[in-house]
Amino acid sequence: MKYAILRTQKLKATGAVWRSLKHAFREQPTPNADPTRLGATSAAEAMQQVRDRLPEKRRKDAVLAIEYLITASPEAMQELGGKGRDAYFNDALKWLRERHGGANVVYAGIHRDETTPHMYAYVVPLDEATGRLNARKWLGGAKALSEMQTDFAANVGARHGLERGIKGSRARHERVKRHYGLVNQAHDQAAELGMLDKASLAVGKPTKKAQEALESADSTLTLAHEFQARQRAIKAKEKALFEQGHELRNQKARAEQHQAQAAMVQKQVQELRQQLEAEKRRTAKADELAATYRAGRDQAIDELRALRPQRGHGLER
Repeated sequence: MKYAILRTQKLKATGAVWRSLKHAFREQPTPNADPTRLGATSAAEAMQQVRDRLPEKRRKDAVLAIEYLITASPEAMQELGGKGRDAYFNDALKWLRERHGGANVVYAGIHRDETTPHMYAYVVPLDEATGRLNARKWLGGAKALSEMQTDFAANVGARHGLERGIKGSRARHERVKRHYGLVNQAHDQAAELGMLDKASLAVGKPTKKAQEALESADSTLTLAHEFQARQRAIKAKEKALFEQGHELRNQKARAEQHQAQAAMVQKQVQELRQQLEAEKRRTAKADELAATYRAGRDQAIDELRALRPQRGHGLER
């Protein structure tokens, strides 16, 4: 099946926004990256645009930015081709700007990875009517999220032959991003070492700080690889469940088709029965008329016989 995929993540701290933007701009080591950017040209510039849109007074726990990820199922992306994918992402960006207001969409970038191209977009959830941050207006609860998915599929996905995604499905990008987050965490730990610490590693006599960073990085990378292995297993289970669901939907469709055919046959049988009843009534009426005719005919014959002179009783000459 060809599905439109839309996912969101709430970012409540400037640090979270910054880390996400660094990943989106590929300013952290990320394999297979070929980004196309729309808007800001760096994470710092995009971060400043976010700050410029934030109101001075806001709640401590307010959502500062909404991260959108937009893509489609791998087979759909492959079938769309380069121009089709660009048109899909352009329509998706237009939908975001109409949904949030153009000024609140501070950045959008397309990652043309070796697997499935996808677009990241960052939106400041500023309610123009009140001048306040109000992520709940767009992402408030399961119903609002479900309606958002339906609206995106109808107004963007359908134009490109894509259907609404499966309710409750987990997007692959979330697993990938978490894995890269662990890898980048290890990278950052190593990057914080001073010159003396790095030199100690080079000569094989690490300082205490370098040794701790090295052990922490190794541990984090191990966790990242273990996490990736678990996610592969989860993906295989998700694929199996998807195929089972697809087969169940096909079975349901076939059952509904058979039910419709049975209903049609039943209707035809009912119509035939009605026609048969009408034919029986016409036959009974015809039999009644025939009986009346025979009775009248017999009576007339009897009357004629009664009027006919009997033989041997004629006049004498």
